[in-house]
Amino acid sequence: GVDTMRRSQSSLFLIVTFLLGLAAAASSQVRPVRPVTSPPRIGTGGGGVNRPTRPTRPGAGPRRPPSRPQSTPGTAGTGTPGSFTPSGTGAPSPRPVAGVGTPSPTRPVPGGSGGTTPTPVSTLPSPPGIPGFRIPRPGDAPTPLPKGGETGPLGDANSEDSWLNWWRLNEAWYLDLERRYLSRNRERELDADLFTPADTPTARPADATSEALRSRVLPVLRRLTAHSHPAVRAEAVLALGKIGQRVDLPLITPLLSDRDKNVRKAAILALGLLKTPASRPFLTTILKSHRRQDAEIAYAAVALGLIGQREAVPVLIKRLKQGRGVREVESALLYALGLLDTPRARAFLEYYVLSPSRDDVLRSVGVQALALGGHPEETDVLLRLINDPDVYVRRSAVIGLGQLHFVSPFAMELEVAERELAEHFDGDGTERADLIAGDYLGRLRLKAEEDTRRLAALKGDVVAQLVKVSLDDSDVMVRNFAAVALGELGGRQAREALQNLLVTTRLNSTRAFASLGLAIAGDKADRKAVFRRLAKGRIDPSTRAAMMLSLGLLGEGGVADIAIRRLQSLGDTTSSRFAAVSLGLVGEKRALPLLRNAVTRRGRPELKRAFGLGLALLGDTEVVKSLGKLLNESRASETRIQTAAALSAINDISAMDILLKAATSKKHKAKDIELAAFARAIGVIGERGWRPILSPVFRHLNYLTPVQSLREMALL
Repeated sequence: GVDTMRRSQSSLFLIVTFLLGLAAAASSQVRPVRPVTSPPRIGTGGGGVNRPTRPTRPGAGPRRPPSRPQSTPGTAGTGTPGSFTPSGTGAPSPRPVAGVGTPSPTRPVPGGSGGTTPTPVSTLPSPPGIPGFRIPRPGDAPTPLPKGGETGPLGDANSEDSWLNWWRLNEAWYLDLERRYLSRNRERELDADLFTPADTPTARPADATSEALRSRVLPVLRRLTAHSHPAVRAEAVLALGKIGQRVDLPLITPLLSDRDKNVRKAAILALGLLKTPASRPFLTTILKSHRRQDAEIAYAAVALGLIGQREAVPVLIKRLKQGRGVREVESALLYALGLLDTPRARAFLEYYVLSPSRDDVLRSVGVQALALGGHPEETDVLLRLINDPDVYVRRSAVIGLGQLHFVSPFAMELEVAERELAEHFDGDGTERADLIAGDYLGRLRLKAEEDTRRLAALKGDVVAQLVKVSLDDSDVMVRNFAAVALGELGGRQAREALQNLLVTTRLNSTRAFASLGLAIAGDKADRKAVFRRLAKGRIDPSTRAAMMLSLGLLGEGGVADIAIRRLQSLGDTTSSRFAAVSLGLVGEKRALPLLRNAVTRRGRPELKRAFGLGLALLGDTEVVKSLGKLLNESRASETRIQTAAALSAINDISAMDILLKAATSKKHKAKDIELAAFARAIGVIGERGWRPILSPVFRHLNYLTPVQSLREMALL
């Protein structure tokens, strides 16, 4: 009976299995195939490769997957340098059709040994900034975020093609603030006192080398570097780097091992800001470390470049060759080589950027590094790269062409020789001595003339190519950066192209960049073209602000009436900010009461720094006391932070005293975020040199290149 039961169960099982198989087969025939909604995994690691691979060349590495067309970066975080998705590691893709535009694609993000995983750019998390929370940077304006919360590449509400992103990296360079302050102060003193200079505190920048200043500042910064909040420590150690000297090295080095990674990065960069060879051993140790985070190694590489010691070039090249392929590290190493600017560094960078198998993002950084020295010998390389299939490389190439200096070294040598011979060489009273001197100068003059003609022809070729790019390239920022490059190169051909672009383009961002390009070229004859376009009719606020700024840089007094009307209404934030700056640039005294009233009242904190900058350009320091009163009496953190930024823009010793007092006040004890902002403002006022130390280093940085560490450093 048991055997019969078992046989019956076995037969039933076979029948059920057979019926299930028939049902599955029928289902597979009628079921529609669903499209794949998620990108396939590409790589040779954990996931399989779902497309056939081509054989590689002997000795070459594995082929990279083809990258998708790229035109715009991804979403960035609010308040801090934005978060970009790195671009693909594949072979260059063809350019999109001109005028069609390209959407934000999904880009492969470098992964571990398992290859790369395409990740939608809109879902990437936003990394924290150096402070760990929002602290206003130069040029910040808390404008409302667009719908959806997307922000620009520098973490604010600007679109990726906005000129405001570019201006934040260039403000200090093109305004040349301290020279303007001193010049305006000197003119007023000479006019008022029969050309007798007077020692007045009006718009007088602080002298970081002054022992009196150091004795007041260093104790405060030393105390802030021991603060419990990491943002305060980070800002304080950065200020030490900007203000300090070699003897202050022991104040910075303990923070290299701080428990917070952002403080460690700030301390590393501060060692470079000191610009002393004594920092090199610390930075080299970090560069060679296997225990440091990638971002810290990246900061150490750039800091070595800031110091300017050419002995670091072999170390940087060796570290590049040994690299693990980490984009943050390799991009910083490349940029540091550009800062050091030796023949060996340039030769390595040329080889790197012309290698098509390299990561295109790294190639784009290498292009910018190669152009930092401004050597016209790099013209051929850069001209080749403006036709590169990768959009990042093209953007960097057009920026680099604008940095080239087409000035003959023989012409400069001739000028020095003529001056020195006139001052120090009287000959020996014989005809032979005069003949030797005349023959030497004659030969040098012929070389200078020949070389000047060669460079002029080369510059003409570059301008012609940039004009073509500004009209034809499929990427809007390639065209916009070409306008900036044309302005930097200058000359009749470049200016005519910019005027044509200003009149014919329908894109607001391109119109703004064209007007700024004319301002950079600096020919006052172009004022009429910009002014006519500004007064023509309806213009969006951002473009109007760019044109007002351009007219201010060109010294067009006619902009004053338009700018004052903007200040009287205080409507759009962007227009109001740059109306104040343009009024300061043209020296319009009618703006003083409007600016003073707006900057000293409690409302509109987002305008305070820009209005303080306008007052400083007008040579006004009477408002400093009112700002100090507002700083002490206000209870709103945003107002106190923006007031500190306004004081830093005025850049006066009395403003420094107010900030030091606010940072140490026990009656009105500052919050952590306020202390961090005070430390930043103290560093801005006391910074050594005519311009901010990082201004010439990062002013040409392609802010759309998705390398987080470089963007962070550019904004510090």
